Amino acid sequence: MDAIRHLRELAGNRPLAALTIANAVSGAGDWLYFTALPVLVYQMTGDPLLIAVVVAARLIPLFTLSIPAGILADRVSPRSILIATEAISATALIGIAILASAGAPLAPVAVLAIIASSAGTVAQPARSTLIPVLARNDDELGRANALYTTLDAIGSVVGPAIAGVLIVIGGLGAAFLVDGLTFALVAVVLVRSVPAARPATAPTETTADDASVIADLPWSAIAARIWHALALDGAISFASVAMATLTVVIAVEHLREGAEVAGVINAVGGVAAIVGGLLTGLLINRDVRIGAAIGTATAAIALGLVAVASAPLAVVVLLAVTTGAMIMLDTLNSTNVQRLSADGFTGRAFGLLHSLAALWMIAGTVLPALVASALGVGAALGLTAAVVAVLGGIALVRRPVPSLAFAVPAAVSAD
Repeated sequence: MDAIRHLRELAGNRPLAALTIANAVSGAGDWLYFTALPVLVYQMTGDPLLIAVVVAARLIPLFTLSIPAGILADRVSPRSILIATEAISATALIGIAILASAGAPLAPVAVLAIIASSAGTVAQPARSTLIPVLARNDDELGRANALYTTLDAIGSVVGPAIAGVLIVIGGLGAAFLVDGLTFALVAVVLVRSVPAARPATAPTETTADDASVIADLPWSAIAARIWHALALDGAISFASVAMATLTVVIAVEHLREGAEVAGVINAVGGVAAIVGGLLTGLLINRDVRIGAAIGTATAAIALGLVAVASAPLAVVVLLAVTTGAMIMLDTLNSTNVQRLSADGFTGRAFGLLHSLAALWMIAGTVLPALVASALGVGAALGLTAAVVAVLGGIALVRRPVPSLAFAVPAAVSAD
């Protein structure tokens, strides 16, 4: 498997391999959390609306904290940020485990959930910044990201399954306890296996004056540098959330089947995510425009076909193809941002990316649902396909893909 090959190739860079595996463990914990939290809220309240409110509330930190988190990641050791945020997440989730076991009211659980979500938001730019710092070259960066995507896709299948087993055997408290322990484990791995300072083999071509210029780089220059990636991320964020929102509607209204078909769609989508991660490994160190073109065309066409397909098997397969394409696009795009921003403003680049992603996710939640309600789910899928095609097409406009070590003038100029 490509994942095993990538892991073997990264074995020579133990800090990067440790970080990649730790990120995957943290990701599996996230999937466990996303599964257990709605169940907990429903058990506490019995109100589906409150489930939506609590789950949607995790987008608030993503929008409000992403840019400050990006600034912080460019000015403070990303390793230190990750150790702190993983420890905070572990503490919050263990706290939820205690509250769940004690039958506490919803309010303190919601507060701890927001704290965990906020810590995760702050961690994202730091994680994206630390990976290229530890990578010794572009190929290692690509392999690490491809490996993480594959492992995270496996976690998207394994995490909910583990959550289900834990909930049945030990209750919700056990599920959140194990989730908290995964974050604690990641903090320990970071302390023991990832160096506190930049490795001597990392690129150091920028001078002190250059570093000062990069530190003061205006947001307009950062946006100009990565605007293609911002467009593609908009397509990914909008479509991914739209698909998740419409899954049940597709099963019940579009296919005229039971709601259980939504579970089949999600299960097959998890397998497709793993396949998408494996395919990413084949394209990650090639021209990013090739992968972006393949992924955009595949996702847009598949969604368009879902809008007119009526056979359940065909719809499930097409949605799985879309999921795999989205996974591939997301990894290629994130790697491209790391290469475009190198190690000078990676945190701010991802802070901007994630902040705008929250807006696209809100749009992807609301607009397709409104269109589905007014014109039917086929029209909503057509809208989603059009968004992917337009934003993905914008992202395919030619732009350079510099190596990890870049000159400051290239970094501060528009494409």
